[in-house]
Amino acid sequence: MATPEQSATTSATAPKASIVQRKAQAGRAEHQARAMSLAKALRLTIAKLADEEFDMSMGVISVRREVRTAEQLAEALKMDGLRMVFDGPYRARAGVILDADMAAALIQQQTMNKVLPNAGGAERALTATDAAICAPFIVDILRRAALMPETVADKQVIAGYQFGVWAEDARILGMALDAQDYDLIHLDLDIAGGVRQGRVLLCMPQSSEPAAEVLARPASTEEGAMPPPPAKPEFSETVMNLQAETRISLAQVRLSLRDLGTMRAGSTIDLGAADFNKVAVQTISGQTIARGVLGQFDGQRAVQIKSMKPGTMAQFSAAHPEDTYDEGEPDDAALGLPDFGGMNADAASDLGGLPDLPSNDDAPDLGTLPDLPDLPDLPDLPELPDLPELDDLPDLPDLGSPSS
Repeated sequence: MATPEQSATTSATAPKASIVQRKAQAGRAEHQARAMSLAKALRLTIAKLADEEFDMSMGVISVRREVRTAEQLAEALKMDGLRMVFDGPYRARAGVILDADMAAALIQQQTMNKVLPNAGGAERALTATDAAICAPFIVDILRRAALMPETVADKQVIAGYQFGVWAEDARILGMALDAQDYDLIHLDLDIAGGVRQGRVLLCMPQSSEPAAEVLARPASTEEGAMPPPPAKPEFSETVMNLQAETRISLAQVRLSLRDLGTMRAGSTIDLGAADFNKVAVQTISGQTIARGVLGQFDGQRAVQIKSMKPGTMAQFSAAHPEDTYDEGEPDDAALGLPDFGGMNADAASDLGGLPDLPSNDDAPDLGTLPDLPDLPDLPDLPELPDLPELDDLPDLPDLGSPSS
């Protein structure tokens, strides 16, 4: 049984311990409210970047973070959308998925300067071109947000990543991600004041090695100030650097299905008037955009452009104002191509795989041809018999004057 002195001491010290605990809890809560977490850094960066770079409003509705092993990652990668692989420090690879609404909003804002609501219907298949347009936005988010978290562990999650390649489906993306554990960051976003709502999934690999890029914050004159972003290419430069496939057509032939079905090994196709001086440069869909001369240059097959379809040259000149070209007249220096040295059809015949045509000197001597015999005279035609005379025809009745 406790003595009166012990009871008094216990009752006196109990309130003091409770007050200290309450003050410590209040201090921790206040510090956590001021501390910059990874989720808060992403919220601030996305809103600020969308406003500064794209002149559009974008807000983060929610941020959810979880850890999954590589075996548990397959289910998350089934999310439909634009899939990309990002390359990070120490050969780490991260996965980023933008749903169709998020990708469409970024593309529309950069091409039309406005975001349209989702009209419904079947979504079009997203391509590598869409990835090239959307990737710079994600790169800037990761780069700028990595400077803001208070702890190095949060910085390391997203620091040092750059766009790598577009992934066609979830299987290819999963094959590229080979780490043991991943931080999955789910972002739900409001786009253009509620016009669309998009989702972004960041699959960031966990690494035991520290990333040198995030160990020290760059020096700045103001606390929390962000260094200016590095110069990046304009949207027009990104589009002009995209790969465009073309094909060279020497001749085009139309065949019926019946004729095509009768073809066998050894069958020949008449190419008609195929001319090395008039080959067509076509898009992958078959539209002719230019014509030129087929030949060789430095041991390689080459086509020297001679004329372009009206309107095509205007688009080229807008992107290359330093080059001048008259669509109506052939020009050996068109499009900045090197001089082929007066290449003509004879030079074009040197192409590999094409047989040489025989010259007139190799033609056989047919000798002197005999004179043709005179044709006999034609007999006189008989006279035609007299035709019978026709009776006088009666006069036509008077139709009268038209009524008034």
